[in-house]
Amino acid sequence: MSIALTLPRIERSLIRTVLTHFPRWAWMPFPAFLAISILLLAVKAHMVMESPHLLATLNVLFCTSTSMMMTYLCAVTYRDTGHRSVLFLGSGALAFGLTFLFAGFSVSKFHVTVGIHNTGVLLSGILFLLSSFGAVKQYERAPKIGGKARSLTTAYLAVSIMLCLVWWGIMAGVIPSFYDRHSGFSALRHSVLLSAIVVFIASAILLVVVHGRSGILFWVWQSMGMVLIALGLGSVLAAPVPGSPLSWLGRAGQYLGGIYMLIAVHSLTHSAGGLRIPLRQALNESEQKYRALFESMNEAFALCEMIYDDDSVPVDYRFLEVNSAFERYIGLFRDQILGKRVRSMLPQVSVEATKAFDQVVKTGKPTWMEVRSQDLSRWFVVHAFCPLPGRFAYLALDITERRQAEESLREREQQLRVLNENLETLVAQRTQQVRGLSKALTIAELGERRRLSTILHEDLQQTLFAVKTRFELFRGELAAGIPDQQEDLGALESLTSKALDRCQMLALEFDPPTLKNEGLEASLTWLAEHMHRRYGLEVVVDTVGPLYLAREDERLMAVQLVREVLTLSISKTSTSQAHVKVRIQEECLIITIGSLSIKTEPIAEDSPRHHRLATISERIHLFGGEIAVHENSDSGTQYLIKLPFDTTHKQLGVE
Repeated sequence: MSIALTLPRIERSLIRTVLTHFPRWAWMPFPAFLAISILLLAVKAHMVMESPHLLATLNVLFCTSTSMMMTYLCAVTYRDTGHRSVLFLGSGALAFGLTFLFAGFSVSKFHVTVGIHNTGVLLSGILFLLSSFGAVKQYERAPKIGGKARSLTTAYLAVSIMLCLVWWGIMAGVIPSFYDRHSGFSALRHSVLLSAIVVFIASAILLVVVHGRSGILFWVWQSMGMVLIALGLGSVLAAPVPGSPLSWLGRAGQYLGGIYMLIAVHSLTHSAGGLRIPLRQALNESEQKYRALFESMNEAFALCEMIYDDDSVPVDYRFLEVNSAFERYIGLFRDQILGKRVRSMLPQVSVEATKAFDQVVKTGKPTWMEVRSQDLSRWFVVHAFCPLPGRFAYLALDITERRQAEESLREREQQLRVLNENLETLVAQRTQQVRGLSKALTIAELGERRRLSTILHEDLQQTLFAVKTRFELFRGELAAGIPDQQEDLGALESLTSKALDRCQMLALEFDPPTLKNEGLEASLTWLAEHMHRRYGLEVVVDTVGPLYLAREDERLMAVQLVREVLTLSISKTSTSQAHVKVRIQEECLIITIGSLSIKTEPIAEDSPRHHRLATISERIHLFGGEIAVHENSDSGTQYLIKLPFDTTHKQLGVE
């Protein structure tokens, strides 16, 4: 079992506990002690008063008795828990109590009292400091029951024998004297006493830092007692002669420190009503809280030690501590993991992860990564850091489900991407087919127009012309004296002439003769003349650059589109003049149709003109082109037609 690690600062729980339960008078000795020390140093009081019996009584009453009580409590708790920090704490308390006991009995020989006191407080301070460090350091296993008893007996006996040897060495003159009546205190005494002050203050600080989160007042009283002892030792160090007011002030500070230690013990017995469990709770409170948090974590935790080969290359690492989540992840118990190398359990461990952990150990900089365990077939996100030199720890969270979901999402995206590409290809193919069919339909329509033109020209026109000729001959043969018959024949002849003219016009509209051998410009010029003769619409044709369509059916189709758009401006309009501009630009045949200066009526929705425009627009889109309509109340309506054009083959880009 090990003492839990704590943050290197005074936690809020400790501050809250002190402010709530710690009496305000407990702080008063500190400023009072400092103020009196400064005053005595300022007035340089050299009055000497020494009472051997009073000094021995005070030593035993305030220091030896309280220290022995703490020594007993630590012994009981160590047998229960096996915490080595408790063993050092009890040994320090024993050394502190025996020091003041030996110093009180040797008061008749003042140099012995000074020597044993200075050496003993340094020894007890060192043991207190080791206790604080022992609380920080983690131990893997506690000694067995028999081992605890032997360790306790050995430690307490070693402290007692060491102090006895110091006492004998000072009395026998083996150890140099700390005090001489003629020369005063020695430099060795100053060094030892100053060292004792430092270790007592360091011990007090570490106690607060390590056990602050427990919120138990025992550690507050204990650490404050150590601070008071350190202040008392400082006054003793500053005293010019033994028995001076400053020297007695230093002794009072040490006695007061003993009283604070007694209050610390009383706080345990008063709060829990016993001597065994309270101190054990005080020492285990932080560990229990951290162990509960440690074991309830969802993340797997492992503390490891890096292993290198002879060339300082990282080859493996050993597990020193793990939590329950790590056991669940790896499928082994804690006893089967601790002390084992990772490759003995996970042979396919990631080499990159091992190198990353090595960098954490060498640089001390934390890192995180996503790692796949081949042995466990799982994905983990790992956060690694360096808590101690040569070691690293990491937190690992299983993200296998998330990675599987991401992989599934990527596969679905890839499938959708392929389907989209196939769909786009299929749509493009179908669009090309539709455009080809539309062009074929238009060409078929033009062929049908040509067939009808042939029928009108070679059949119906000839028949009507023959009928007209017969009417003219028949009217010449009739006698002039029959006026009614002459009038009827004239009317029939007039109707026949009108029908013949209409057939000729329809034949020309269906199959203009100039479109067969001429270019697009000549075809549009013929269309302008035709629109003027038929509808009275004056059309101005403007061509930019050479215009040539290799295929006759495509020229017919282009002229037919222009004719259909021009007829939109004929119905219910005041337009008498239109402008047709044709050019080839960026592989497009661009035809602009609009009025020159006369206003035109806007195209209303649900009107016949709107439906005709929609039909024209749909046909143009099927050919891969587009039409834009710009209506303006002042300049009229303008149509912009764009058709794809193959400049290499001189034909519209629709197959």
